[in-house]
Amino acid sequence: MGAGDKDKPFKWVPEVGPVRPWCSYCQMANAVLSPYQSGMYIAEHSEHVQVEHRGVKKVADEVVKLLKNGKRALHPDRWKSHPLNPKVPDAAALQWIFISAVGNFSFWSETPETQCTVTWRGKKYDGMWAWCAAINRALAQGIPITTAYYLKNLTLEQLQAVLQTDTGVEMPLMKERLEVLREAGRVLLEKFKGSFLAVLVEAAGSAQKLLKLIVENFPSFRDNAAYREKTCAIYKRVQMVVADVWSCCGGQGHGAFWDIDILTGLVDDRVPQVLAFFGALKYSPALLNDLENGVVFENEDQKEVELRGCSIWAVELIIKEVRQCMLVGSATPDETLRVNSAILDAYFWNYRKQHEKEVDTIPVHRVRSIYY
Repeated sequence: MGAGDKDKPFKWVPEVGPVRPWCSYCQMANAVLSPYQSGMYIAEHSEHVQVEHRGVKKVADEVVKLLKNGKRALHPDRWKSHPLNPKVPDAAALQWIFISAVGNFSFWSETPETQCTVTWRGKKYDGMWAWCAAINRALAQGIPITTAYYLKNLTLEQLQAVLQTDTGVEMPLMKERLEVLREAGRVLLEKFKGSFLAVLVEAAGSAQKLLKLIVENFPSFRDNAAYREKTCAIYKRVQMVVADVWSCCGGQGHGAFWDIDILTGLVDDRVPQVLAFFGALKYSPALLNDLENGVVFENEDQKEVELRGCSIWAVELIIKEVRQCMLVGSATPDETLRVNSAILDAYFWNYRKQHEKEVDTIPVHRVRSIYY
């Protein structure tokens, strides 16, 4: 697939055929598979990554245990508990969510010495949280880094100042980050009166429509990959926007998406690692050799696509398994509805943070990309 394929606008239409039992889903026109279809298709044809039922069951059992014990690890309110995330779901918070997602990609470092950290209110953050800390620091200094007009005219020098790290090491893909931020500012001004809130109003409570609006209007979110003569949509960052709005709003107001279950796994580099740790994914010797030797994949490399696509499908199977177990256990409808891709994504990230040494025995895949 050439670069032009990522620039094509999409028109989404209802899927014809079998659907997930707990929600409907869609596919995109002009031969682009939806994330759900992409996960299923890639898992069916994958050469280097296999989804393992025993590992899927293991993850599902852990999730069910947390649900039955009433643990808040799977509660959407947990999102607000992070010190960097907005606490009040107002227009400023929703703008913050969108802009933070626009530039949220590729923060991994080649060596520990080149790790980018940002200190905010006495605490040091790295990875994506360093990016969020830098946004909050800029806003506190009166720099309108989430404002569409400011972003439209943003210069490289201004962005470098905003993203100044503790050690002076520059964040990766700075020019690409500048480009997507300027694009976001321009499109918001030209089509949505400068406000992401206008995008949400147009979405009218539909996660599917919100995904459509973002992908159609903001090209940097078109996370597609060519795989075995199909064009597959992975869509980590755009789905993260929907998940974060839903979490910030507590499923109410502008986050009251009636079709939140349309979301699939929000797959980056860490989700496959956690799934492999649980045994839900099995790697081929060739892939494992690449990972252990630190090979940096190109975006749309076969092995990279299989890692992400099979992770999407593994998440779908985990959700299905969890819901079946909860229903058999006479759970209330509210308890079964708590399990979706947004909740599981937070669970995977938190699990990896809490069990970092153990999980990191599984090598993580690396790629320089604006998509995650």
